[in-house]
Amino acid sequence: MIAIDDRTDHHVLRTAFGCFPSGVTVVAALSAESPVGMTVSSFTSVSFDPPLVSICVRRSSTTWARLRPAGAIGVSVLGAHQADVCRALAAPGDDRFTAGCDGQFDAPSCPAGALRSLDPPRAAERTIQTHRRGPRRSCGGG
Repeated sequence: MIAIDDRTDHHVLRTAFGCFPSGVTVVAALSAESPVGMTVSSFTSVSFDPPLVSICVRRSSTTWARLRPAGAIGVSVLGAHQADVCRALAAPGDDRFTAGCDGQFDAPSCPAGALRSLDPPRAAERTIQTHRRGPRRSCGGG
């Protein structure tokens, strides 16, 4: 049993949280220069009425800083067959779309062939400790 309080070692907690299996999504958009996005495993459905999903990203993320002002941000649910795409888009650097999407970018979502793609408008954003939580209204699916 791990006691969770302000003294809990972050590495121990990260390992414990990593034991919980979750799916992986890609949060992406087309910026003026090129596609920008990242993998996000902290994605959850919040409500069906109104349709609402939530993603959580680290406040210090430089990718989120580039995604945040985008007018349309897509959320794509990756399948097991897309493990290579997931690893490429999780890697640091600006060239992750060349390696990860192999030129197959369905704006505002990436990659083409995802299990489901959502095009949710931004509903709200909250800063909670080290992360930003962005509930988003879910509109559509593919």
